[in-house]
Amino acid sequence: PRVRASRPAPPVPVQTAADTPTGLEGSRVLVIDDEPAVRSGMQTLLETWGCQVTACASLEEAERALDAQAGAADLILADLRLRNEENGIESVRRLRARLGAVPALLISGDTAPERLREAEASGLPLLHKPVPAETLRTHLLALLAR
Repeated sequence: PRVRASRPAPPVPVQTAADTPTGLEGSRVLVIDDEPAVRSGMQTLLETWGCQVTACASLEEAERALDAQAGAADLILADLRLRNEENGIESVRRLRARLGAVPALLISGDTAPERLREAEASGLPLLHKPVPAETLRTHLLALLAR
């Protein structure tokens, strides 16, 4: 009797998050966060969504990076509270003076009432850390659609 060997089925391509269209592909995102782990994590996440990311620890670093790139940004993502009395609200204001009306989003782990009032008064949307990836993506897409 003959033994029939069956051939294995061809592998099914595995679709990873990086293969899934996000609507953010090609967006130039400027991230300002003074915490290295947060900055790095945000950069990695945004890059998996196809964004071109410039991640900086301060406004000064962001301005230098923009100078070096003859830069522009489609979105600014800034931590509310930065080092050396800097904050995301002022950073966004100064970057907009240079870049025009770029959509911006604040993120913060700070829950102090005065900080939250400051953020609300700025008119900038605020997300609280830790920000779930899907929540961040939804907010960034909404900002780009404006």
